Order: sequence, then C-alpha cells, then structure tokens
Amino acid sequence: MLSKKDQAIVDDMIVRERNMKNRQRVIGVIMHKRRLFKQRLVMYAAILTTAGFWVHFFCTIR
Repeated sequence: MLSKKDQAIVDDMIVRERNMKNRQRVIGVIMHKRRLFKQRLVMYAAILTTAGFWVHFFCTIR
C-alpha cells in the first residue's frame, strides 16, 4: 500500500502519461494532414505546369 504522498505522485505520473499520449496522437494527426497537403500541392502544381507547357507548346507550333 502506498502512502498518500506516493499515491499522489503516481496519480500525477498517470495524468502526465495520458497527456503525453494525447499530444503525440494530436501531433500525428497534424503531421498526417500536413503531409497530405504537401502531396496535393505538389500534384496540383505538376498538373498546372504540365497543362501550361502543353498550351505553350501547341500555341508555338502554329
């Protein structure tokens, strides 16, 4: 059996561990959304650049 002081320390450690796990989960979600945003940004930039090159290419052929 733990003393009240030791039990308070253990309870505090449990709360800190829960908070740390929650922060890690939130950070993981944010990083995942950031990664998706970057991938989509690169994809849209590539599509627009390719379309621009095609338009430029076909306009200069005439």
